[in-house]
Amino acid sequence: MVNKIERSGKIKVIGIDPKHPGLVIVEIPLNVEPPSEWVECFQHPSTWTPSIHPPTVNGKSIIWRAVKENVDRDIKWIFNYIEQANACYERVLKEKEREKERIDREESARKKELEEIQKKLENL
Repeated sequence: MVNKIERSGKIKVIGIDPKHPGLVIVEIPLNVEPPSEWVECFQHPSTWTPSIHPPTVNGKSIIWRAVKENVDRDIKWIFNYIEQANACYERVLKEKEREKERIDREESARKKELEEIQKKLENL
């Protein structure tokens, strides 16, 4: 499993936004299709700017509507969102691992308890 989502390949301008001619649609390819937890982290960055249109994840790409004149400057925010999503996703994975370990410990304790009860019954 890939834990870190990264840009991969060339960033492409797909076209002009048909509803807003001052915006271009940009595709940022990713190294893998991110899991839903990463996408959730990406959609809720800890720092963001209201002047940037929210990007979306579509398969192995990020799609972003950008102001034509500012695309080269503003794309840095998208790169920052990717970094933030990776950090958030790492925390999510660690929490899942801790939860799995907790469940495994509880299951082991239940199994041991049942084995002890079984031993008591064998002596009857």
